[in-house]
Amino acid sequence: FRSLLQERAKLVEFIQAFCIGDQSQELPSCNLVLATNSGFRYPNMRSAEDHHLVAELLMLYPERGTILPDPLYAVYTLQGRDTQHNQSNNKWHNQRHRLAYMVRCWLQVLGSGVELLGVGHEGVVWREGDLVHKQFYPWAMTRHHVEQISARLDFKSPHFLTPEWSCIDGIWYCRTHYERRMPLGQYTDMASIVSFLRHLYQKRIVPLNIKRSNLMRSQTGDLVLIDIGKDIEEITVSRFLDISARMYSIG
Repeated sequence: FRSLLQERAKLVEFIQAFCIGDQSQELPSCNLVLATNSGFRYPNMRSAEDHHLVAELLMLYPERGTILPDPLYAVYTLQGRDTQHNQSNNKWHNQRHRLAYMVRCWLQVLGSGVELLGVGHEGVVWREGDLVHKQFYPWAMTRHHVEQISARLDFKSPHFLTPEWSCIDGIWYCRTHYERRMPLGQYTDMASIVSFLRHLYQKRIVPLNIKRSNLMRSQTGDLVLIDIGKDIEEITVSRFLDISARMYSIG
């Protein structure tokens, strides 16, 4: 079982099997121990959030962890109240089917010789030459969403990327030109944060997916939102206050 978790192709086959109920074992998600300040967090979802995190760690960051055969930290059960509730309303099954699709996408990109930049709830991102591509999962992007995002980002901005959209066999992609940017440091100066927030207020939009990993600093010093998705919404007072608080916390 340990060797199965350490080989990506076998791991994907294993995840496919348990996600469709053709496997008695599941990922040992309840036995995951995370170091303090590791930077990894459980995704915000109602079901299978532990499986998603463990699959991401094993697929993308195997060198940062160790698989130990013992001690056993937890005995997994599918009889808990939350699990039973999620099974009854199909969330349990839907999230596992989505996980099976996601890990197949990750494996395909990892084996294609391009530079994988990241994965998320909406899709997988990679760099190929001077272009950055984002492939959205089927449930994460529709033509309606693309039209909304395009209308909200219909301006030139130092704080946002300019995406080019395409749809191939029902799967949406966006691509942007690659630019060398710097990750945020431990602290961000107040002037940069105020400039970013003022720009959002003037353009009447708020990116609800604001977090440290989705922000970088350009060569000119501006904060740049590097993630394009359907979380870019129209502004409201409560949304703007929430984003301001998050930016203060990040900075």
